[in-house]
Amino acid sequence: MIELLKGSAAHFITIYQPINPDNTVFTFFTNLFLLNSIKWQGINNVSWNSPSWSISAEMCSYILYASVTLLLVRNRKNTLQTIIYAIILLSSLLVLLVVTQTASIVYTYNYGFLRGFIGFFTGVLCCKTYVYTYSFISSRSNIFFSWAETLVVLLVMISIYFQKQWLQLSIIYELIFFLTILIFSHERGFISHYLVQQPVLRKIALYSYSIYLTHGLINTLFNILFVRILKFDSSDYSYLFIANYILVFFVSSWSYHTIEKRFYKRTSAIT
Repeated sequence: MIELLKGSAAHFITIYQPINPDNTVFTFFTNLFLLNSIKWQGINNVSWNSPSWSISAEMCSYILYASVTLLLVRNRKNTLQTIIYAIILLSSLLVLLVVTQTASIVYTYNYGFLRGFIGFFTGVLCCKTYVYTYSFISSRSNIFFSWAETLVVLLVMISIYFQKQWLQLSIIYELIFFLTILIFSHERGFISHYLVQQPVLRKIALYSYSIYLTHGLINTLFNILFVRILKFDSSDYSYLFIANYILVFFVSSWSYHTIEKRFYKRTSAIT
């Protein structure tokens, strides 16, 4: 539908790529079966549903995690499970380093599944670390957590500021993700206490999946309206992004209540 709309709109406004050469019969099926984060011969870019490469990477991660966990289900030793998960993480990272010759993990249509493994199993190890260290870390004072949260936030801000310089070393963001989740999961610092009391953040968390599903299309339409039709300068996005996000928020609120929740009800009925 989007591709048909692009072709129709090309007669009235500037459409940079009315016919996408990457939208082929083959890529249609790789998108349909969520195989579009895996390297395939002849595919050189994201295609039909460009954000869905990440869903593909998630699906691959879920299948691998479930398969490994089922194989280990008879083994109650959490240490062995953790070692296996760590091996998967390090193996994925090693393969990506060897194949791409960089420490970057910013891949989508080609090695997005390895990027997914790295991110997913970093999260698994973060959860395991939380469990192993809970007694020790939770005994720390609230002042400790306030300082830790402050330092982590500063680290995140620094990583955002140097994103271009760190692009080829983007594996470092997995470590930052690990530390951030580990510290904030305790919700003991003053930053945590402040954030959890904000209703708008609770709404964003509630609508997060709908935001993920709708933001790509909304961002594109927003860009067409303000940049190509109303002729705003690209530098104006320094403040227009606020209106963009508000629009994404309200559209996602609508999609959550009218579409997403219906499937939750059906799932509950089935189970």
